Amino acid sequence: MAEMIIWWKELNARLDSQNLAPTAKNRQIYIELSKLHLDPPKWRKWGRDMLEAGLDPFPYIYTPGISTAILAKKEGFDIDSQIPEPIRPLDITADPNPFDEAAIKEKILAKAKQVHELQNTGAPLNLKDFGVVLSNKRRVLGYGEVPDGGEWITRGKVDCYEMATVGKVSLMLPIGINVEAIKHDHNIHDEYIAEILLLLENLGVNFIQFEDFDGESAFRILEWSRENLHTPVFNDDIEGTSWIILLGKLAARARYPTLSFRDSLFIFHGGGAAAVGTANFLESYLTRKYDHSRIHHQFLMTDSAGLLYEGRTVKSKAVKTPRTVAPLSGDSSEGAKESGKPEFKLFQLKWVLKDQNLIKKINKKGQVVSLKETIELLGPSILGPNGAIFLVGLSTQPNQFTAEVIKSARQVMDSVPSRYSLPLFIDSCSNPTHKTEILTDEESKSLPTASNGEKHQIIKKAIERVFNAAGNRLALTTGSPMHHPKYMVSQLNNFLAFPAAGLALLSRSLQPTTYNLQPDINKLGESIAMTCLRFLMTREKDRFQKGALCPTSRDLLTLTREAAQEALFPHP
Repeated sequence: MAEMIIWWKELNARLDSQNLAPTAKNRQIYIELSKLHLDPPKWRKWGRDMLEAGLDPFPYIYTPGISTAILAKKEGFDIDSQIPEPIRPLDITADPNPFDEAAIKEKILAKAKQVHELQNTGAPLNLKDFGVVLSNKRRVLGYGEVPDGGEWITRGKVDCYEMATVGKVSLMLPIGINVEAIKHDHNIHDEYIAEILLLLENLGVNFIQFEDFDGESAFRILEWSRENLHTPVFNDDIEGTSWIILLGKLAARARYPTLSFRDSLFIFHGGGAAAVGTANFLESYLTRKYDHSRIHHQFLMTDSAGLLYEGRTVKSKAVKTPRTVAPLSGDSSEGAKESGKPEFKLFQLKWVLKDQNLIKKINKKGQVVSLKETIELLGPSILGPNGAIFLVGLSTQPNQFTAEVIKSARQVMDSVPSRYSLPLFIDSCSNPTHKTEILTDEESKSLPTASNGEKHQIIKKAIERVFNAAGNRLALTTGSPMHHPKYMVSQLNNFLAFPAAGLALLSRSLQPTTYNLQPDINKLGESIAMTCLRFLMTREKDRFQKGALCPTSRDLLTLTREAAQEALFPHP
């Protein structure tokens, strides 16, 4: 048995002997792994040994394990006192007063020095060798705003980079910005974040990944960065998510040759940055690669108030304050005109349904059109003879893809005989595990405090429920690892993509002919998705034939290396 597997088993046995509650045990595991990380080669060996033994290290260093650190302070636990200082993320509190560049620069350089000494690369300290993961902590996993603790999500991402690249991307700065004092004025907020970004660029960092920004600021900051920075940037929620969703769709097309995207219905459930970013990316890709000029009409977006459609007044009619966002063009709803709260966020407007023929079929007069009703009322009009329904869950809410919703989707598909052989495609992508869409509310509440055995049974029951509802004609992917002895469930998680992107960007900077040229991030993501697909179809052919739509984490180290190599391209 490998050395680090012995260490791992002994650690778990010791913690089990203490009869700790599941949350306390998981937190202690995270603390012990953080201490092990003071010896980076040994920490990485633990990860490799785990993968070679058929075990998965990523749930312990990323999601859901990182949740124990994110929520520690909220739960009254002083996590910082238990984690070695070099492992802790850098937490910067935004001050509405003039930006103190010197003080923040000093903090960043001090953290860079800590990381450099920890990794002991043998090369002199140079920020051009560093990547950055940056968060404003306003949409942390499924927990929303976590100003005191949300910085730990950046640590989880940094650990994934290091583990998946076998230390090639180990010089990383995890930075959280506490924006509580400036969040209510988006101009002040954006100016402060811009100052941080300009400082990082002036320090020479290699690339910047945005993580868990709130939806509206996520799009604003990403757009500003692309227009004003030379440093490569990407937002993992908006772009990394879209790359792996693309992977799942391409795998579906490869596995089921009769499937036509042109005939399919895509419903993006959640309405946030990840859902909108994914819809934007997929529309662009399918239009270019498949000449589907009308693919936009096959995409629907749903949020907490149901289908996004022109004339909806569910949110706007509840508040009577001065309007801050203009109503949709052509919106004749009196509720939307009179009320102060905008019905839709600016970044959602592209995906508000405006087709009057479809809106007439709804006939809801501004009220909620649920996900189930959306499928039943609009599915028959949008689906073609060789199409399938794709439910893309990015809502961070359980009890969304219920048995009733799944039965309705299956019934709509089966109304045309040529679609009967195609599966219903469900991406229950939301993390952490208890926030995923296929769980019931009761299962969601029980999962965080359940024992490992109880968690297994809860997940097993949820998987059986959704497959039974679909008559076993279902292709299921989940953001968290979920397994069942009978049914194929693929883990469609961003760690399949963002470490490869970071490695490609870092390697790219070593090529003098391309350095200082902004890469095409969309092409980078497409390349990574295609490499993952080839890997699945060749190295995991048996799983692919059984319905898997993405590779496992078992060979993630090899997959990451190959995806990064294939993604290295000269900027045209």
